Amino acid sequence: MDSSLTGSKAANLSVLIHNRFPVPKGYAVTTEAFKDFCIFNGISIRDDVSAQELAEAITNGIFSPDLANDIGRSLNGLNGTSFAIRSSAIGEDGFTDSMGEQLQTFLCVPKEQAQEKIKACWSSF
Repeated sequence: MDSSLTGSKAANLSVLIHNRFPVPKGYAVTTEAFKDFCIFNGISIRDDVSAQELAEAITNGIFSPDLANDIGRSLNGLNGTSFAIRSSAIGEDGFTDSMGEQLQTFLCVPKEQAQEKIKACWSSF
């Protein structure tokens, strides 16, 4: 898995899975998905947009039908009725620094609330 698409945490978990370590099943929403979300909602990350305005735009945005279907299909492929929504931001964990949990984490999230919590995680950046 390309860490530029998923962040180091998710990429490293995929290495563990590939090497047959016991890792719980999961799903990574990529940076490309975030870019598509921003384009779909007309969200532009610029210097003249405050962090608060950006967070509100993300929180109020909607997933495109394709992305919503992809997330739903991926969650349906996992065992369980509730999920953890957490960050694996690019640059969050590296060889020299570890800044994990910079974005909000949500535990025991029902499938029906996953999209809202993904947006809340993104907007906490």
